[in-house]
Amino acid sequence: MSSLSKKALNLMSGLLKMDPAERMTGEEALQHQWFDDIRNPEDDAILLNMIATIQRPIYSSQSRISSYG
Repeated sequence: MSSLSKKALNLMSGLLKMDPAERMTGEEALQHQWFDDIRNPEDDAILLNMIATIQRPIYSSQSRISSYG
C-alpha cells in the first residue's frame, strides 16, 4: 500500500467505510481530488445522472411484503 498516493488512500478510505452514513456518496467520490487530473467537466452531468439512477431505491417501503403466508 505504500505505493498508493495519499489522495488514492483517502478516496479508498472514504469509499470503504462500513457505516453508510460515513461512506462517500457517488457524487462525493467523483468530486474527490484523486480524479482532478482525469476529470472531464463535460462528462460530470452524465456521470452524476448515472449515479442518481443507481442510488434510487428499487422499491419503496410501501411495496414491501409485510406478512408472509
